[in-house]
Amino acid sequence: MMKSCGIIILFSFLFLFSSCGNPFIVQIIKPRTATFESNGGSSVENQTVFKGQPVKRPSDPSRSGYLFISWYSDDETFLREWDFAAVPNADITLYAKWKEGEIHSAAITVTVPSAGAAPSRNAGGEVDFTITDVSWTPDDNPFKPATVYTVKVTLTANESFIFADDFTANINGDNATVANNLAATVELLYQFRGTGANVDAPVAAIVGVTSVMLEAVSASTGQPVEYAVSSGELAPDDDWQSDVIFNGLTAGTAYYFFARSASNSGYYTGAASAGTKITTHQQAKDDVIVTYWADDTGGISIGTAEGPIPGNMVTVTNGGSVTFSAAAAGYTHHSWKLNGIDTGVTAAEYTFDTSDSDKESDRNYIIGLTVQKDGKYYYTQIIVRIN
Repeated sequence: MMKSCGIIILFSFLFLFSSCGNPFIVQIIKPRTATFESNGGSSVENQTVFKGQPVKRPSDPSRSGYLFISWYSDDETFLREWDFAAVPNADITLYAKWKEGEIHSAAITVTVPSAGAAPSRNAGGEVDFTITDVSWTPDDNPFKPATVYTVKVTLTANESFIFADDFTANINGDNATVANNLAATVELLYQFRGTGANVDAPVAAIVGVTSVMLEAVSASTGQPVEYAVSSGELAPDDDWQSDVIFNGLTAGTAYYFFARSASNSGYYTGAASAGTKITTHQQAKDDVIVTYWADDTGGISIGTAEGPIPGNMVTVTNGGSVTFSAAAAGYTHHSWKLNGIDTGVTAAEYTFDTSDSDKESDRNYIIGLTVQKDGKYYYTQIIVRIN
């Protein structure tokens, strides 16, 4: 009998606690209301907390253009930040504190200075700010070759934003110097590499039927130089090379060759030179290409892809031609004579041509070649027989 009474008393006690309107129960649990005033931010739901319980920290509200700081028990002054481990002893209103949105970093793009181009006053990269000023030092217009330029960019934060104290920025992917950070505006400085040096247009060292060798060009800045070929008078954008030899060309065709200073750690790529027009030699069916070189005996030898030509004697079909060309670079001070008479040719290449029918068949012609290599002069006689 006593056991049943205990069960009845227990259920009665639970019923009392489940009755929200029971003043006795209210007195025991003492519910409090925590109200959240987001001060212009997204709404935050109120909380009911009971005696001995702290207020649970809600998810941070959001507000366009502002950063949420914390919750405070005093509005406007924001001197008493609420400790969410504390237990309120009465209803409480907590107020959101905000500050204008901080910009901590920026990535800016500026046109790289190039000799002969006009300075760009525009820059890209606006995010929560505008770029209000772009200036160059020195203020050359157009940019001069072999000159180092510094760009200054002024940024102005959009409304509700400021530049943070730890603000950093890069220009074209490299770290920029941050100066005069006034929160609403900030200046960025960046020193570019030097503009590339201008170089002379290249000239031909050797002209063949399907290849051309250029004389090497130098840059005043010490930059390496690269070369390109085009079928037109405009320099190409791609396919620049450090080698001065161009193979795979078409016989009897005009090409334009260009040079420019190449990019290195101190300088950007320079502007392309004017194009030099060079026409490859025409190769008829019976034309012969022969190369010459200084041999180990101190003389000059000649030969083809098949090997040296014994006795320096070449045979050519009447109506064809034979072209003599240096086997490598470094041969200078050329003098070509035909049957003892100066031909006036001083280039590294000489063509003996019979297509004009001005030479007789079954006759030998003597070509005299004088050339300098590594400070030494060499001389040889080449016999050309027309069949």
